[in-house]
Amino acid sequence: LVSTKNISVATSGPPVNVPVLQLGHPALRKISQELVDLDDDETANTRSRLHVALTDFISTHGFGRAISAPQIGSNVRMIALQTPEKRWTLHNPKIIWQSDEKFSLYDDCMSFPGLMVKLKRHKHISIEFTDEEGTSHKWSELDRSLSELIQHEVDHLNGVLAVDRAEGPNSLIMREAFEEFYGKFSSSVDYCIPPLKSKD
Repeated sequence: LVSTKNISVATSGPPVNVPVLQLGHPALRKISQELVDLDDDETANTRSRLHVALTDFISTHGFGRAISAPQIGSNVRMIALQTPEKRWTLHNPKIIWQSDEKFSLYDDCMSFPGLMVKLKRHKHISIEFTDEEGTSHKWSELDRSLSELIQHEVDHLNGVLAVDRAEGPNSLIMREAFEEFYGKFSSSVDYCIPPLKSKD
């Protein structure tokens, strides 16, 4: 266990222009350390920067639901998650159960936004985590959409990227091709994210 006091990040003023590290950056391959003190200044700063990065990315790129701390260069087990209902911060998330059944999908990532990756995830998982108020949560048997998202982010905490799990024909395709031939690619997997571009 480590405290984020060992992590060097700026703490003066509100966080601005928080870059998302891109594929190839060594920090994306580090295994993140568990958080000890959720109330210290560095943890609060990391939390704030993570949510700024998520909000800015969604505004710029038009997609994104979650981001992990390694993607902004912080080697701690923290995920920022935006659901339709509210904003969440998951500290020290753990997958405590996963279904045997898996499903295929095309996954995307903020660290390689122009790439789509064909892979498989467990259809359902259950997780435990602590929120920013220090309250413990258990989410059981998550639906497919949230399940694959959490698996993607927990992979980041373990230094694993979606490209490591690519499998099958057309396992790596550019987003432009995915958008243009959405019907073809979506029919080749069990689950597919909606296209960004209108198909009317």
